[in-house]
Amino acid sequence: MPLNKKQFRVNDFFCGAGGMGLGFKQAGFNIVGAWDFDKYAVQSYRVNVGDHVKQSDIREMVWQDVPTADVWTFGFPCQDLSIANPDGDGLDGKRSGLFFQVMRLLEETQHNNPKALPKVVMAENVVGLRPYLPVLEREYGRNGYKALYTKLNSKYFGVPQSRERYFVIGIRADLDHTLFNFPYQSGVDSGMRIKHILQDDSEIDSKFYLSDKAIEYMSRERKGKPRWEYHKNEVDGIAATLTANMWKGVPYGVIQGLPRYRRFTPRECARLQGFPDSYMQVVSDTQFYKQMGNGVTVTVANALAKEIKWFLGEVK
Repeated sequence: MPLNKKQFRVNDFFCGAGGMGLGFKQAGFNIVGAWDFDKYAVQSYRVNVGDHVKQSDIREMVWQDVPTADVWTFGFPCQDLSIANPDGDGLDGKRSGLFFQVMRLLEETQHNNPKALPKVVMAENVVGLRPYLPVLEREYGRNGYKALYTKLNSKYFGVPQSRERYFVIGIRADLDHTLFNFPYQSGVDSGMRIKHILQDDSEIDSKFYLSDKAIEYMSRERKGKPRWEYHKNEVDGIAATLTANMWKGVPYGVIQGLPRYRRFTPRECARLQGFPDSYMQVVSDTQFYKQMGNGVTVTVANALAKEIKWFLGEVK
């Protein structure tokens, strides 16, 4: 699908380390605003995406803080929605409930400077968002946007990681939402496997290999099976979903099929998320693992950005 040559503007809320921002930047968007509460994520974003990023608490932001842009993106916190947190409070939670702060900023913009309203808004979150999609649809509608949503898996977009995420697009009511199309997801993965993103053995620090004690722990049974069965990632296969707990090493992210058991390195996690090798690690391993586990897959963000760019070119 041909892309319009005009450079559109995007605001990147909850920007993290820049997965969404990089995807849009690669598609030719100009990122005019980016915000995150986490100072380490801001450090990574500033070096690798742009120095327009600010460390901010969205609860303290007002409409004047938000530059005029064609698109607002927001991968709001997932902690209260994740299936890994069965006791989470959903959109009533302190973290995931920050979704409503973006809606507040939209409402403030509508009341004070309606010409600055974005044409498109896009939320991203985990599969646990499914029961709350009617809430997002209602809130989008209340603020003047038609909600469209889909679930995309990163393994269909050029990386060997099975990572399902919902993307909820809002098209401003004065625009023809029927012109928008989500990226095509064929249902056949790209052929990429874990072995294709592994670093050379000579590049692997000894700290990433599992100790005898850790191997013994992983061999213990849990619910009738060795722990390997729940956390293994075979080199000839596709990785399980990266999580913010990857930094713990055991039991998360263990690779099998190598001469020695080890966990993914930070660089390998970045590759699993579609970040280019030119993306620099400027924070500790612990923080980098968290950033990759919390991040948006760059290739998926880029596919969405291209479709949004085409749509914006069509609606003028």
